Amino acid sequence: MDIDRNTIEGFAERSFIPPASFGRLLQHVRNGIAHRYIRFGSTSRHLEEVEVTFWDRRYSPKKKIFEAPHWCARINAAELERFTEMLATMIERSR
Repeated sequence: MDIDRNTIEGFAERSFIPPASFGRLLQHVRNGIAHRYIRFGSTSRHLEEVEVTFWDRRYSPKKKIFEAPHWCARINAAELERFTEMLATMIERSR
């Protein structure tokens, strides 16, 4: 997929460890959602007032524990809405 680098940087600039690619960014966000590593910074109904934080953790089979988060990103909910709309458009165009 071809994507504007600013889109990745706009999302990842709040990250502890910026993702190496757009695919890695999506993988981290997917894992955060799938494993409920997501936090909403407000109960406001206005997207502009809500910060959404995603994080990702690795499982250590040897220790049988989840390690501390190795990736974290925060994005404003209004920005997240624009991001998901852009992603949906990219997917539609790639068919």
